[in-house]
Amino acid sequence: MFIWAAAPLGMLAVMASAFGPEGMTLCVGQAALSVLMLEAANYVQHYGLQRTKLENGRSVYCHCNIRLAASFTELSVAIHVVSY
Repeated sequence: MFIWAAAPLGMLAVMASAFGPEGMTLCVGQAALSVLMLEAANYVQHYGLQRTKLENGRSVYCHCNIRLAASFTELSVAIHVVSY
């Protein structure tokens, strides 16, 4: 568990020492934006923007290609991690 906290803090320390407070601020902002975009894509993939309600109150199953959308998201995350 220590590594999951130490790695981002170490990266922030490197960004702060290399680029100053502006670099650290940009790093934190970019990370926050990445989390927001990932959560938005996750929401749309799982729930859709609008789903019809059935008579029993449940939502209609999304017939989109979830596997394709999930692999696209995984590719985006992999590119993000590699580019860091």
